[in-house]
Amino acid sequence: MNNFSKFLFLIVLLSGCAGNQVLVTYYSNPTGALFFKGQKVVGYTPVTIEYDVQPGTEKERHLNLQGAKVVWASGASITIDSLDLVQGQGANFYFTFIRPNVPGREIDFNFASELQQNLMLVQQTESQKIRNYLQMYNNYRRSYATSFESFNCTSAQTGSYIYADCH
Repeated sequence: MNNFSKFLFLIVLLSGCAGNQVLVTYYSNPTGALFFKGQKVVGYTPVTIEYDVQPGTEKERHLNLQGAKVVWASGASITIDSLDLVQGQGANFYFTFIRPNVPGREIDFNFASELQQNLMLVQQTESQKIRNYLQMYNNYRRSYATSFESFNCTSAQTGSYIYADCH
């Protein structure tokens, strides 16, 4: 399958999903504001929410979504009562909350920086775990492979887990 065929397949695949749900990615400037969908805390921005399109409304041009709210670390906040999406432009939408010009901007930028540093530390920790598992697996394999002539192992990684099958 050439690249053009893959591209067309992807378009067909995505257009088939667009009638049932839309994805809205909410950003904030600065990033790291706490996002609320209604009264429920979803997480820190950026966050992507999947909305189901009600049957029979797929052909309507506008889709009105429940409001949302973001609160920055300084306490600054913005609320939108509803979000009116124009359908027919795809199934993915983006919305950015711009922080109001009130005191505490430095607090919010520092918090965003700390969130980014924490995310990098989590990613580094997960990478180290995978390296440790692989090293342990290779040591185990080396120690037992010499004991058995027909010893054979295969492994597969799923997320941060490694599954090994030895026989």
